[in-house]
Amino acid sequence: MVKYKWGEHQFEIDANSKEWKENPLVTGRAAKYKNSSYMFIWESRWSNQWRTAFHYVKASDGSCERLNAACSTDGLGASQISLGVAYYFSKRTYLFLLTQWLKNDHSANFSSGSQQANIGEDVTQYAVGIHHSF
Repeated sequence: MVKYKWGEHQFEIDANSKEWKENPLVTGRAAKYKNSSYMFIWESRWSNQWRTAFHYVKASDGSCERLNAACSTDGLGASQISLGVAYYFSKRTYLFLLTQWLKNDHSANFSSGSQQANIGEDVTQYAVGIHHSF
């Protein structure tokens, strides 16, 4: 993770690589799956009242190995874009608007929040709310 602050703007880049291993006892079962992902974030304070945020996340298809069988990860990638804006009435109260687009490749099943996506399904979400700290 790398984070850079420039005035009222913050930029962040996160990257990771994951690997799952299992001991398959049956031919055709997965022995290993690896993939990587990254995220870019830009958050800004334009004034005492206005703030914005932009997030982009990308997960790769990855690679896999199976016991005595061919293995394909074609279509297991996904990407997500989130945009948000907030208007602060005070230090404790703000109104926010948020939208998010999640694009699953044809075999992927990524989800966001409480909404579960079907395999290959894209998800669009919107939110409007008021936040107050007591």
